[in-house]
Amino acid sequence: MCIQRWRARNREEMALEELSAEPAHLESDPAELLIAREKEAEFMALLNQLPLPQRSALLLHFVEDFSLEEIAGITGTALGTVKSRLHYAKKALRKMIEDKRK
Repeated sequence: MCIQRWRARNREEMALEELSAEPAHLESDPAELLIAREKEAEFMALLNQLPLPQRSALLLHFVEDFSLEEIAGITGTALGTVKSRLHYAKKALRKMIEDKRK
């Protein structure tokens, strides 16, 4: 449910950004834009490898800007559990990124 809400909100924000953005040729070099999109796709692929509870906690905290207490209420878990999930999710992402660079 959280992921569906995030996706819907993300689509709405992207649509608003497209309407208000300058033409792509004025923003940046097409090569830079392509590299940025590839990096974003790589990151999303890594994010999707995380277990659902960790991924949900990360998305709710960093994308939706919910506080830790709000995330605990949404997920029906203890505050300590939310903190733990965020910690292990960031640790796992860091390791995946480091492994990919090697």
